[in-house]
Amino acid sequence: SESALGIDNAAGKLWGRSSTSSSTIGNAAADPEATLPAAFPKGYNAFYCMKYEITQGQYRDFLNTLTYTQQNNRTGSQPNGVAGTGALSTTNLNRNGLDIQTPGILASATPAVYACNLDGDLVYNEAEDGEWIACNFISWQDGCAYMDWSGLRPFTELEFEKACRGDQVPVSGENAWGLSSTTSANNITNPGANNEFSNTAGANSASASQINVDGPLRVGSFAGAATTKTQAGSSYWGIMELSGNLWERAITVGHSAGRAFTGLHGNGDLSPNGHANVASWPLQNASGELTGATGSGLRGGSYGAQTSNLNVSARASAALVAVTRVNLYGFRGVRNAQ
Repeated sequence: SESALGIDNAAGKLWGRSSTSSSTIGNAAADPEATLPAAFPKGYNAFYCMKYEITQGQYRDFLNTLTYTQQNNRTGSQPNGVAGTGALSTTNLNRNGLDIQTPGILASATPAVYACNLDGDLVYNEAEDGEWIACNFISWQDGCAYMDWSGLRPFTELEFEKACRGDQVPVSGENAWGLSSTTSANNITNPGANNEFSNTAGANSASASQINVDGPLRVGSFAGAATTKTQAGSSYWGIMELSGNLWERAITVGHSAGRAFTGLHGNGDLSPNGHANVASWPLQNASGELTGATGSGLRGGSYGAQTSNLNVSARASAALVAVTRVNLYGFRGVRNAQ
């Protein structure tokens, strides 16, 4: 049920340990409230989930709706940078081709125009410019701003497991498709295009065992008209890349800031500074803007993670406070069904 869940080292209660107190569950000093509140989404109630991680084309479109000030907080380089400057990272690093197309103007607060330019030829938004590749270098604050803007919300780590496993009985060492085995992509065909795919026989994931591809792949690239769940790297519900490609950012049960989350959705409006400002989303400043990452964590592994991190139950980074933009981190959101 969605009822409050006790936290203790006892049958029927939530219990976990870690080398860091921030992710320990059940330690009386770290968890004085000793409960996961009823309002915290546990995955029992129905919810909708994005089938794919946020793509570079989607993040481009998001940036192009913002003011200059908002853009400045949702990118890694100032909006008035020269054309061709990477928006989130060094230009085209780790297959992120999101660039400044038209520089913004600081004096008049004129926003920049962003575009995809994976091939680096300064001809923007071409068919092979990577708009369908999962968008890496997204910080917790960036992803939450996108969720607030789009009327969605982050998911909890319990909902992450529900999105992977569905109603199936857990399997030891299972990945999102229900088996422990995985085959990583080593090469790709049609790079950057909307039909980019791995030409590695049997590939169904992107993890650290892949070679020749230093970045995330096109979302859904392992799925086809006749692929099985395992061949497509799909979850029980048909959700793609929950294991591998980019780390999923989830709200953790391993910190009080995460356990205070109540599942409220974004309302389409960001703060003037470009931050999410939804009550109970971790972590907010005194003005109610989400500017920190305490209470969030990482699940599901990435193209740079060992295959054990792809496991549905792997929680080694479940309460990791990761504020900066990193090449291995992505984002996807959910919405309550009722």
